[in-house]
Amino acid sequence: MLAVDVALTRLLESYGLRPDAVMGHSLGEYGALVAAGALPFADALEAVSARGREMTRVSVGDTGRMAAVMAPIEQIESVLAASLATWWWPTTTASSRLSSAAPASPWSWPSRPSARPA
Repeated sequence: MLAVDVALTRLLESYGLRPDAVMGHSLGEYGALVAAGALPFADALEAVSARGREMTRVSVGDTGRMAAVMAPIEQIESVLAASLATWWWPTTTASSRLSSAAPASPWSWPSRPSARPA
């Protein structure tokens, strides 16, 4: 992911496009740091590699589940009977919770959306 982020940044720069501001989430933060000139690419590679090694050592009892669902937030909340963690767009929402509290699949919900996204 870091390599793709940096490659796209460099491609855009070759066309004269330079962002006024950058941001990233989770692993994307490293690409944003490189794009901003705050972290050299080689150092970002080292950091991402160390991050990956440490993440493989994490052990939790329940890794949880997440679903991105193409449906209005009100419909999803009524099916789950819970507030949702992330609202991306009027028709796209993410829900995350412990595996034991989450349905196996959004398509197994009692009132599933009328059509599956393509």
